[in-house]
Amino acid sequence: MEDSIYRLSYREILTLCVMGLLFLGIIMVQSASMHVTGQVGWQWTRTGAKHAGFAAVALMTFWLVGYFDYARLARKALWHNPII
Repeated sequence: MEDSIYRLSYREILTLCVMGLLFLGIIMVQSASMHVTGQVGWQWTRTGAKHAGFAAVALMTFWLVGYFDYARLARKALWHNPII
């Protein structure tokens, strides 16, 4: 893989962008689902915890798919259509 001008590969930059957007999404959902109370402190809401779980599964799926070698599928394929 080629390096970018920041000495990070494009894969690393994409991973950082995905992780940043997932983290931002978790914070946004959590803040939107908070209830205004008189208590001091910060607590997870049910919606925020549910979204954090989905984000964790999405991040694991992102890493699994990212390290999968797609060229291996093309070598073992019975068809030789370049589109597939």
